[in-house]
Amino acid sequence: MKKDSKNTETKQCTIPSVINWVACKDALPKHETDVICYCLDFEVRVGRKTGDFWFIDGYSLPQDITHWQELPEPPCL
Repeated sequence: MKKDSKNTETKQCTIPSVINWVACKDALPKHETDVICYCLDFEVRVGRKTGDFWFIDGYSLPQDITHWQELPEPPCL
């Protein structure tokens, strides 16, 4: 914990700046784990892989997901 000029304790958070995209041809996310997905049709969305299907924004539609990455940690509050 840090203290600011008013002697109030504040949390200091480190935000990673590296985005680790994984090509779907190399690896797929764990079953039913929310991840950030990339597709040429809609660019970046949150989705999950369930069996042979991707669910994007709650819908299972034919998508050509090319890359994915894990969701970042939530911010410090």
